[in-house]
Amino acid sequence: KFSNELKAIENTLLQQSTKSLREICGFLAVESPILQLIPNTIKCEHYVSLNIYLIQLRSILQERTINIQERERKILSEDFDLESDSSLNTRIKSCYRSLLQCITRHGIDSKDKKTPERSSPSTELDIPPPSPEKTLPSSFDEELDSVDKSAASPAITEEIKFKYRPLFKLNIQFVPLISSELINKIYDRERLVVSTLPTNVQQFSIKYPDGKQSLHMCKHENLYIYLSKLFDRKRYDHKSFSIIDQNQITIDFLSKKSQLTQQISSEYSIIEKTHLVDLQFQFRTNLLKYSTTSSCDILSIIYRFIDDNRVQMAPPDASLCFFDELGKCLNTDTSVGSIYRVGNNPMVNIVVKESNNTNSLCEITLQLNKDQQYTSLFCPATTWQQINRWIQTLVKGPIDDFVFWDRKEKIVIDQNEPLQLAKDQALFDGINQKETVQVIISFEEKNQTICTLKSTPVYHLLNNERFLRNVGLKILPNSYVLIFGGENYRILRQNDMQNPVVCYLSIDDQPICFQLSVLMTILIYDDQSLLERPIPNKNLTAKQLLEKTELPTNIYKYLASKETHKVISNDQNLSTLDEVYFIVAKEKETCLVEIEKNQVQLSNIQMPERYLMSATIDHVCKQNNIDKNHQYLLYSNDFVPSIDTLLKSFRSAKLHFKLIDNNLPVTIIISDGDEQSAIFYCSSSINVKRLQQIACQLFGFNDLYYELTYLEYELDDDLSLDDLDLSQTKFELKLTCKAMLKCSITYCNQTAMLPCSEQTLFSTIMEEVCQIFHILEDCYHMYELLLINEDQILIDLDVAIGDIVSLFPAGTKVIPLNLRETE
Repeated sequence: KFSNELKAIENTLLQQSTKSLREICGFLAVESPILQLIPNTIKCEHYVSLNIYLIQLRSILQERTINIQERERKILSEDFDLESDSSLNTRIKSCYRSLLQCITRHGIDSKDKKTPERSSPSTELDIPPPSPEKTLPSSFDEELDSVDKSAASPAITEEIKFKYRPLFKLNIQFVPLISSELINKIYDRERLVVSTLPTNVQQFSIKYPDGKQSLHMCKHENLYIYLSKLFDRKRYDHKSFSIIDQNQITIDFLSKKSQLTQQISSEYSIIEKTHLVDLQFQFRTNLLKYSTTSSCDILSIIYRFIDDNRVQMAPPDASLCFFDELGKCLNTDTSVGSIYRVGNNPMVNIVVKESNNTNSLCEITLQLNKDQQYTSLFCPATTWQQINRWIQTLVKGPIDDFVFWDRKEKIVIDQNEPLQLAKDQALFDGINQKETVQVIISFEEKNQTICTLKSTPVYHLLNNERFLRNVGLKILPNSYVLIFGGENYRILRQNDMQNPVVCYLSIDDQPICFQLSVLMTILIYDDQSLLERPIPNKNLTAKQLLEKTELPTNIYKYLASKETHKVISNDQNLSTLDEVYFIVAKEKETCLVEIEKNQVQLSNIQMPERYLMSATIDHVCKQNNIDKNHQYLLYSNDFVPSIDTLLKSFRSAKLHFKLIDNNLPVTIIISDGDEQSAIFYCSSSINVKRLQQIACQLFGFNDLYYELTYLEYELDDDLSLDDLDLSQTKFELKLTCKAMLKCSITYCNQTAMLPCSEQTLFSTIMEEVCQIFHILEDCYHMYELLLINEDQILIDLDVAIGDIVSLFPAGTKVIPLNLRETE
């Protein structure tokens, strides 16, 4: 209702742009409790922003009302199938009803306490609600911006409880390298080890496959040759048998390139190769292969690897870390046969990494149940998928497919992420994968897939730092909204964003698809209605956005910035503008502005720019970088309008201004009987007739019916300001109506008073009154004028006022009329 009342007095508000909105509404008998919330510093020029604000607020309240009613309908209609007596059933339903009433009251209280919110989705969830005592800001443009932020950022202060049943608990912390017993043993050995290559004859024993044993002696440098001859003499097949040392590691005595090991064994055994296990070390870019028995101690093969590659080793201060295929640090009590292998892979793989003392290991503690707890060290580069496989090796019996849930971050961990991305001392829960769902969020040209709990609120997806980082955003702009659905899309509002994601799951085991879009809000100039158009990105032109409004572009031709009120070129890309609020207008609702500058150029008149009629001189100055303290716009070569003057006041489709460096010396303030005023500047030589024409032009009055007075003196048209007072540089004049007749037109509980003469046609009255009541020109034919007397006569618009004056008593000064829609 208040919005409609403001619409009815729009012309007055625009003309009184510098006056307090609250005061002007009081003068015009506009009564609404909302006025008490508006401080006196809010001016009439903020009317458009206020109207947008009220429309958005009304939409939000309507939506909340519908949601509450729907929630109540669902809850009260539920059938509680309880195996109990009817009285218990009644008590439970009554309890549930009281819970609903409590929720409803809470919603109403919340509305009262929060800043009203525009209906757009949640993005930033940590912003606290404003204080209940906070009044409206001094500018409704600022308020509209704050509404956008609050609408996109619902103030949710309660902790969200994510519903799931954990299968196990897992803790991760980062510990120094010395936490590994294996690394410590290797480090201690490195400090003590010395070469033990013998310099004399080597004594050793050989054990044969049949269990027999023989003693041998040879020079150490001939050991491999001796063993080769022995192998041939005993007729062992090189393809079926091999020789292992006392540590159960094979020696390659057949290769000419093989070097003697630093530690010469005193005992060798000939063994069938079927009893051996192949093993390889992945070191830097090399694969170093060995064969051992399955019972070979892990330290023995590691020492052998270190001795064989000592020349290629890293600097002395580096430590070597050894990991299995799961990324788990090997233990000192591990045998080669117990090392994890993927699938049926016959090869044991050991990954060797060089680390300095500043590196760390990940210590993971797994709690399967009260009595089952496991702790192991892992490489920081280990992925969560490898941890998944490690857990499966520990669980006895089948286990459901599971994912890892970060308790603090409230996210499902990507299985391909390394452990090093986790935070120290982080806690995780293992969750059945059936309790999760895949969500795909499209943003510009990117698709981001997120695995999350089905109970996760939608807004929490956009509050995810990892998601923002992956799509290239530091924070989510307030202008972004989430879209659900394809062609018949749906913008998720604040209430929608608080729903769990499972609400948008249409087909089981299929991902939920959302589109993160920029919400373009467009105000239609003539009827002040709002359009919302989500677009994937701002890489489109003004013309393309106009087409998305689905308005006839041959009528609604122009898209203007809400901030500057300047019309945007059709081919301008909106990505170059930091704006998401626009106004669409017809050609007659705009005007061309050209400014002549005093510069020595080929042309001192710049190309005309198109503005909305609601733009002010201030808008024009800002767009043209005009210094308002030292430069001024001269109109008609005889007056400078104030910066608050609306372009609409000039009543012309093309405005020509001249830029001057010095303002005109005399300040003119003209008021009328309706508490309107106009300010402009002129020279002292200007005459009263011209002042009256300027005043009527700025007020939108017909100058046939008005005259100027000064200090209650009627003024002759030929008088100049110099004639009035040579010493004055500021004059306050009053514009009074001299018409003998007036038409009082009533429409929808509103009344407009128009001066006229007996020669005025009712078609002129119809045109003027439709403009006052904001009736579109295309709809004039849908209205008619009635003469209010005993019979309420329908008036032909071609009739003049003088033709019906005789129907009233002599001396009648006001002709009562009624405007109504045609039946």
